[in-house]
Amino acid sequence: MTSIKAVLEEARKEGRLVSLHEDPSNWDRCCVGFVDAMSNSHVRLRSVTTRGTEGGFEIRPLASIAGVEQEDEDNDYLGKIRRLMSFGGAKSVESWCMGNDPIRDALRRSMDTGQIVSVWGDANEGFVLCGIVTLLSDDSAVVRTVDQYGEDDGAATVRLSSIRAIDYATEEEQIKQFLRESYAADGRV
Repeated sequence: MTSIKAVLEEARKEGRLVSLHEDPSNWDRCCVGFVDAMSNSHVRLRSVTTRGTEGGFEIRPLASIAGVEQEDEDNDYLGKIRRLMSFGGAKSVESWCMGNDPIRDALRRSMDTGQIVSVWGDANEGFVLCGIVTLLSDDSAVVRTVDQYGEDDGAATVRLSSIRAIDYATEEEQIKQFLRESYAADGRV
């Protein structure tokens, strides 16, 4: 069995992105980055945020690391982070004329441009749908939902009267749009 230290040393030499897991009961919590340096007792990561930007350094004792995941074809999360490193941050978005029904206007814009939006339900409904509007009627909209990777995740029909707010092309939606287009270019979507 290969030691954690040996795995981290190999990742350092090859410049692979890794995630370090210290809590074996919660594999969703981790440190992500590139192994920058190692001692006999500690590893230092050049950390990468969930948005794909560099975030400083994280130093962890080797003895506290319960597991290591490495960037490879099977690790969707680290692949997502690697792709986001080329995102370059949110871009300015062209404004459009807002009429008397701003919710409908934003939904129409999503449908016309293929831009991912987040649709927020009112307090009673309590939902958030993220995706591309594919159909807009007098009283409802169909949203082709996307997951955290920008990949199709089904479809949902929502009553317009239950929509409280819309986020259009904020950084969150731009990240999913970027991932969607990036994976499509690779033939994945």
